[in-house]
Amino acid sequence: MTAAQQTVDDKAAIAHAARLLDGHNDAEAEAVLNEILVHRPQQPQALQLLGFLRMEQRRTDESESLFRRSLAIDPDQPLTHYNLGRLLHGLGRHEFAVDAFRAAIRLRTNFAAAHLGLALALSDLGNHAAAEKSCRDALRFQPNYLLARQALAAELCFLGRAAEAETLLRRTLAMGIRDPHQGAALEHALAMALKQQEKFSEALTLFDAAQSKAPDLPAVDINRGNTLQQLGRLPEAARAFARAVAREPDNSEANAGLALMSALTNDFTTARSAADRALQRAPGHPIAQIALAIAEIEAGDLEGATQRLRRVVDDPAFERDSSASFALGFAADALERGRHYSRAFDVYATSNRARRRIHARFEDARVMRDVERLMAFVESCERWPASDPLPKGQEAPQGHVFVLGYMRSGTTLLQTVLSTNPNVVSIDEIEFLTAPAREFMLSSEGLARLMALGPDEAASWRDSYWKSVRSSGLSVAGKIFVDKMPFNSLRLPLIARLFPEARVVFAIRDPRDVVLSCFRRRFNPTTFSYEFLDLADCARFYASTMALSEWYRQKLPIIIRDHRYEDMVADFDTVIRGVCDFTGIHWDPSMREFAHVASTIDRRSPSATQVERGLYRAGVGQWRHYREQLRPVQPILEPWVARFGYSPD
Repeated sequence: MTAAQQTVDDKAAIAHAARLLDGHNDAEAEAVLNEILVHRPQQPQALQLLGFLRMEQRRTDESESLFRRSLAIDPDQPLTHYNLGRLLHGLGRHEFAVDAFRAAIRLRTNFAAAHLGLALALSDLGNHAAAEKSCRDALRFQPNYLLARQALAAELCFLGRAAEAETLLRRTLAMGIRDPHQGAALEHALAMALKQQEKFSEALTLFDAAQSKAPDLPAVDINRGNTLQQLGRLPEAARAFARAVAREPDNSEANAGLALMSALTNDFTTARSAADRALQRAPGHPIAQIALAIAEIEAGDLEGATQRLRRVVDDPAFERDSSASFALGFAADALERGRHYSRAFDVYATSNRARRRIHARFEDARVMRDVERLMAFVESCERWPASDPLPKGQEAPQGHVFVLGYMRSGTTLLQTVLSTNPNVVSIDEIEFLTAPAREFMLSSEGLARLMALGPDEAASWRDSYWKSVRSSGLSVAGKIFVDKMPFNSLRLPLIARLFPEARVVFAIRDPRDVVLSCFRRRFNPTTFSYEFLDLADCARFYASTMALSEWYRQKLPIIIRDHRYEDMVADFDTVIRGVCDFTGIHWDPSMREFAHVASTIDRRSPSATQVERGLYRAGVGQWRHYREQLRPVQPILEPWVARFGYSPD
């Protein structure tokens, strides 16, 4: 047989083997390939196909050896480089996988699957910007590549651009997906993008829809559990993780999630067993370790818990693990419950330092800079003229109240109390002033236009606000509407100009308790909560916000009343009657029974469980437990401690 004839025969045999592999006739394919390699052991395509078969059989060492033998004979095989990359990526050898995928792309620039493989490996290395580019490269050559669209959405979420991911996924689903499993995977990805934007109800609906289409879709119950945890619905989250464990008993993420939720709901037996299973599968798993540490703290094993938490934070991966850094705060809570205040503070600080690094994207949008800019404007401007009284429309509320202040100053408790009155309609921390804030509050020029705003334009912005309120499902006609959003304190110029007859209740609490509480509690990342992650920054932000509010009181025509948290705790009836008189709300003795409506509070709020307890006297003077830790920021807070009449001790 001539060499040419042998080549033709090899090609035919290799094509036959490839067809057999495509048809899942693995044994026949292996026999054909072995027959080729018996006579021609250096046949690169046969080595490549046998390597692919060994990869599918999870005989990874043999697979890698076969791929490398093939490439040593003929290095110009893009498919072999690609399959080697897939193998190495699956083995967690991501840097070597990157090299293999790049070799495949050098040989075939338009190799969309290799671009996607490169994106996935880069993502696992934490290089999400480069992964985004590789996803887009894949889509440049294959625009309707569904897996690349799904991967791109994931990278956009990693980069904090979940709204872009949502748009991409909605457009992809609108194309019509024939494969139910692929459609379910895209719905699951959309649910993750919605979850990141805190659209939790819609995310939960999509998790259910995805699972109904593909019951075996991995991670749905795990991500449902994580979403329910973020909503503060811990027992439901525990049940979601338990379902995930029932489906995959060895899944470390499911077991770790179940362990943490069980620890937080005081089921320490389940917490320990689930954490042990997670650690058997993934030694050192941070969430499982934190769950065990909480159980150890509650059992009095402080040293064991401390050593365990030290292992978590000493792991280099902790610095980029948003879930672990967030969960570490739960261990600090357990230390605080045990009155180990110094250790608790250290753990809170460690958690916050990691979260600050992880969310460093907010560094370029520091809200402190906005406060400084607003301060400079209001200090230099004249006193604003009062707006004309508003005409009463048919759908107008009887009264309008803004509950403002600083986070953790008692605004949630006050709003909950007022909402028990049958003549009050309220909603907890929904943005209704975003559009006018963008128009007027972002520059000195905008503020100057707001100061001179005419009645017709003011009426247009006011109508837009009430339209947003009604769109949220609230009917305010003839009622008193309470809009509680603490950091609308920064937007008081908007309130003064658009709602001149509104009452403003400004919540006050001991500045030391406020700053300590913000530092210790875990908020979803925003430009505001980013300031809380460093104690000194939190204190400066508090002091600047209070200073700005003082200037607003001097320069703006606002109707404002201070409301002191500690006074309400000490003499509820007198203080709430005073707020009612100020706001036009009729005092009703049933307002004393406010704890029963606490279930309507967003469970993500750290205030939710505290409001359920009723008047929370333990919240007064908590700062004294952390006197030493607060000493560095006392000079920042002392002027406001004195200004609001609190004892220095």
